[in-house]
Amino acid sequence: MAHADGLTNPQKIPPPTRRGWLWVALLMLAGLAAYANCFTGEFIFDDNGGIVGNPYLAHVAQWTDVFKAPPRTTTAGRPVICLINALNYAVSGMTFAGWRAVNLGIHLLCGLTLFGIVWRTLQFSPVIPDRLKTRAQPLGFAVALLFLLHPLQTNAVNYTIQRSESAMALFYLLTIYFSIRGWQSGRRAWFAGAVAACALGMGSKEVMVSAPLMVWSYDWIFNERPFKGVRKGWAALRDSWGLYAGLAATWAIVIVFFIGGKTSEGAQAGRLPYSGWGYLQTQGDVICYYLRLSLVPHPLCFDYGWPPVRSLSEALQGMGAVGFLLVATIRALFKRPAIGFLGLCFFAILAPSSSILPLPDSAVEYRMYLPLAPLLTLYVIGAVSLFDALSARYFAAESRPAFTRVCSLASLAGVAALLAALTFSRNFDYHSASAIWGDVARNRPEHARGHINYGIALAEEAKREGPARGVDTVSKLQLAALEMTRGLQLKPTSENVHLNLGSVLAMLGRNREALAQFQAAVIEDPTNAGAQFNLGNLLSTLGNKDAARAAYAVAIASDPNFRDAHYNLGAELYDSGKYPDALNEFEVVLRLDPLSADGYCMSGMALARLGRTAEAEARLRRALKLNPSLEMAARTLGSLHDH
Repeated sequence: MAHADGLTNPQKIPPPTRRGWLWVALLMLAGLAAYANCFTGEFIFDDNGGIVGNPYLAHVAQWTDVFKAPPRTTTAGRPVICLINALNYAVSGMTFAGWRAVNLGIHLLCGLTLFGIVWRTLQFSPVIPDRLKTRAQPLGFAVALLFLLHPLQTNAVNYTIQRSESAMALFYLLTIYFSIRGWQSGRRAWFAGAVAACALGMGSKEVMVSAPLMVWSYDWIFNERPFKGVRKGWAALRDSWGLYAGLAATWAIVIVFFIGGKTSEGAQAGRLPYSGWGYLQTQGDVICYYLRLSLVPHPLCFDYGWPPVRSLSEALQGMGAVGFLLVATIRALFKRPAIGFLGLCFFAILAPSSSILPLPDSAVEYRMYLPLAPLLTLYVIGAVSLFDALSARYFAAESRPAFTRVCSLASLAGVAALLAALTFSRNFDYHSASAIWGDVARNRPEHARGHINYGIALAEEAKREGPARGVDTVSKLQLAALEMTRGLQLKPTSENVHLNLGSVLAMLGRNREALAQFQAAVIEDPTNAGAQFNLGNLLSTLGNKDAARAAYAVAIASDPNFRDAHYNLGAELYDSGKYPDALNEFEVVLRLDPLSADGYCMSGMALARLGRTAEAEARLRRALKLNPSLEMAARTLGSLHDH
């Protein structure tokens, strides 16, 4: 094997054969087929803060803004993802299909890179047995195919903002792949590519921190040297010291953004109500559940709301199982290092999110995106080894290859078809916020956030359907109110839920119930401008004008630029005959919204009441120019001419 600065006789690797390119084409077609229905949908949950509400996306030409994201969003402190998002916006705007196409493209590239890693490792590493070397390309194809089709990957592909996970995975795989190419060819340009990929991965997500160590472990285990054990590991560092120095230097990116508290997860970790030890106790069961999903990917859930364990005794079973697997991995590193490497990769990639560093959610599917790769490699090689063992036991020598080939092809075809069907079906759940949150509410009935967000999504859909409220829309609003009520029963304190539930109840005409919800939101947070505004609207509808004006005033005090609160307060003051005060509010409306036809109309009407006819006429004409169908402005202007 060739090394950057040591060994001088690189192994000449033949270029891909026509069959190799056929494998690549089949992988692309399979991935596209499984995700053919993923281009329809909408941005959901954290997409709204990190993408839809991101003011920096339109500033591709201003390089100082390209790497920025709103604070406390999933992309904060991840400059590479910010850049990818900015370029995505520059090309496709907010067209949803364009964003999903990028996510799918990243996923396909991950599968192709994994194919290259598995193929080159099996075919050219001296530690791999001959029975696997002769089947290197088909085995690499099988691993990559299952990786692309596995339903557990749908979360990272369909949840747009989680391209941070799949992009990090792509750079992680490229770091290993480029390193392999460098060792096999002796060309240092490949090592430079590995360092660049590693740096991009560090800027995508902090999980990348283990990549330099995994490259070293790969070099230690799979590359040929005259040493064994620790001496071989030190020789690997010596032979490729330039590569490892470059890879280690990329850790500075994580130190700057993560330890500096600039990433979303780093900032959130300090505000969590449980300790690192408490979080670690939950991860035993979580990792066991991840392993089960890798084998039986059902049921999947967008938001598990995994509860923390209540005691150490409750966590012992899961922690014991994970401890056993860790011990087995360590033992395998000494006895069967190639297998041990797969276990080491699994735990190393999961370590940043499944150890003592507490994160807001204990279990999420996208964290298994890259750890699934070593598991699938283990499953595929295990299945082929089982078929080899069965054929050796029950068949004559001349029949054994045919038996193994038939079993392998039949198993791969059956499993791939099943996984593709499950993935295709799961994609439909991501077509709308109500679909994905409805699935959460059904699968995790004790999770308050699932019910709450399902209700909010239903209410938003009902609002988009327009003012004509048919039976279906009313039913949707009623279900929204029911789901939010269930969420509040599970988690009683949340002013935003009270506010949303109150809005839905008001839309249904259940004003007294809505009033109670708005009052609850105001009690929990008196400075919530939205809650005060909605309370004021409802109080005005119920005829309590004085209380409505007081609520609008509090909303304005909390948010002086709240345009609608100024307008509604001005309207209340106008109706009460307080024309100078009303005019002051409408002047603020026009300052905040210079193209407000309603603002010009109401200010013109107030000026008319104050006897300032010329100014009133100018304002009213301006209102009609902005909105010719504004009847109130036309009537008032006509009355001025009559006088």
